[in-house]
Amino acid sequence: MTSLLLVNMPWAGVDTASIQVGLLKSVVARRGFEVEDLYGNLDLLDWIDPVLYARIAQGDLPVLIGEWLFAPWLHADGPGPARIARAEPYLDFLAERGRLPECVRETLLDLRDRAVPAYLDRMVESVDWRRFDAIGFSCVFSQAVPSLALARRIKAAHPDRTIAALAKGDRHVDGCRRFHSAQGIRRQVASATAAHLQLALAAAPALSRIDRRPGRLRHPV
Repeated sequence: MTSLLLVNMPWAGVDTASIQVGLLKSVVARRGFEVEDLYGNLDLLDWIDPVLYARIAQGDLPVLIGEWLFAPWLHADGPGPARIARAEPYLDFLAERGRLPECVRETLLDLRDRAVPAYLDRMVESVDWRRFDAIGFSCVFSQAVPSLALARRIKAAHPDRTIAALAKGDRHVDGCRRFHSAQGIRRQVASATAAHLQLALAAAPALSRIDRRPGRLRHPV
């Protein structure tokens, strides 16, 4: 029987379950497939204070801080291009405009350089990804970069696994498309209604038996 895993990454909230993952899991299970969920956002709490996590997730700190923390680790050979690897200019930019408390600066640098790569390594090592025929990552809002960073590592370790980035909105569609072309990760784009994300996991051949309802995908790929 085809088995799939749905992954909910940072910066989804940690105080409630994921609506999109929960609905998709229910829909797919009713169609006879084995499906599990993994709340990778909760695992990050081993490296970050819950209060700081909430400030990033809720946008109390500047937008893109959460994605900025994971950006260097999208690249297979470490921090990637110099313009991404250099952390200070972005923090200086925010501090000069009064948008970043000085007391948070060193914490963010430590998270970016030490905690995030350690977190990604543990996620890869602690899960038996070979058990699953398909792995789907929620890429809603600031989940996109963390999801793709982990997806790239899984794909490198298990190139035969089918991995899909479940994205919504032009910004995330474009980002997933660009990343997909370089990393071999499928991009699947669904409408805003969470239940319709079932269509995105047709990436695995056996999952093609899931009903396809016309008009529910914004950009079929």
